[in-house]
Amino acid sequence: MDELAVKLISSLNNLQLIYGGVSAIGIAIGFLMLNTGSISLKNTNTMLRVSLIENMVCAFGIWCLGYRISMDSIGGLIGTGLDFDIFRTVPEENSMKFIVLFACAQFTSSITTGALAERTYVDTQIAFKVMLNVLIFPIIASWVWGDGWLAKYGYKDFGGSGVVHIVGGTAGLVGAAILGPRLGLFNDSLPIVENRIREKLERLEHQY
Repeated sequence: MDELAVKLISSLNNLQLIYGGVSAIGIAIGFLMLNTGSISLKNTNTMLRVSLIENMVCAFGIWCLGYRISMDSIGGLIGTGLDFDIFRTVPEENSMKFIVLFACAQFTSSITTGALAERTYVDTQIAFKVMLNVLIFPIIASWVWGDGWLAKYGYKDFGGSGVVHIVGGTAGLVGAAILGPRLGLFNDSLPIVENRIREKLERLEHQY
C-alpha cells in the first residue's frame, strides 16, 4: 500500500472518530432537555448551570489525568501511562482518542445528573462529577479500552453498553439510593408528568 493510501485511510479514520465524538457530545443537549423537563421550573436554572459546568469539569479532568489512567493498562487494573504533569496534557498523536474518551465520559456524567436532580447542591454535583470523571470512569475504561484485565479475557464493549451506560447508571442509582426520593413529586394524586405539564401550561397562560 502506497503512502498516499495510508494517509487517506488515516484521514478517514480520524474523520469518523471526530464525527462520532461530536455526535456523542451533542447528546448532552438531549439529556439537558430530558432533565429540565422532569424537574420543577424553579430548579431549571440550577440544572442548566450543572449541565454546563459538568462538561467543563469533564473535559479538564480527562485532559489532565483521566486519559492517562484509561490508557495502557496492559492487563492490569489501572493505566500505566500516569503522568501528573498537567502541562504536558494529552499527546498530539492521541488527540483523536481523547475526543472519543471525553465524549464517553461526558455521556456517563450526564446520565447521573437526572438521577441526582433537585436533591443536591451545585457544589455537591460538581464534586461528584470530578470524582466520576477523574477516577471512576477512567479506571473502568482502562479495563476494556486500555487493554486491561477485562480485555485480556476477551470482553468487547459494544457502543459503550458496559463502560458508559452501566457505569453511569450504577453511579446514578447509588447516588439516588443515598439521597432518597424527591419530596413533593405528587400533588392532588396526579403523576409527576401531568403535574409538570400543568405547571408549564399555567405559566404560559399567565404570560399571554
